[in-house]
Amino acid sequence: MVKADWLIGINATRLFSILYHKTLNVGRVQTPTLAMLVNRDYAISSFKKEKYHVVRLDVGGVAALSERQDDEAAARQMKAVCEKSQAVCTSIMHTEKRESYGIQSCDL
Repeated sequence: MVKADWLIGINATRLFSILYHKTLNVGRVQTPTLAMLVNRDYAISSFKKEKYHVVRLDVGGVAALSERQDDEAAARQMKAVCEKSQAVCTSIMHTEKRESYGIQSCDL
């Protein structure tokens, strides 16, 4: 597979470089990655705010959140039902997660 990727990449690179009179690198990894970047950029540039509602239930230091509701009336109805009933906690899970938000270095 690596040899096929190399053959396709080198031949396509030569073709597009000759056609457009500048060095253009083409390959099976680069093209889908570029498409992902373009799609993400489009999603960011065409982002529109949407109003939503979340019902929050606080009981003795533990909070429960509903899923996002587009309909305000449905959220208010859920809140009314929760206020009239008694909540029973069946289990609590505590999970510790770590996420890295920086540029990670790699050795090439």
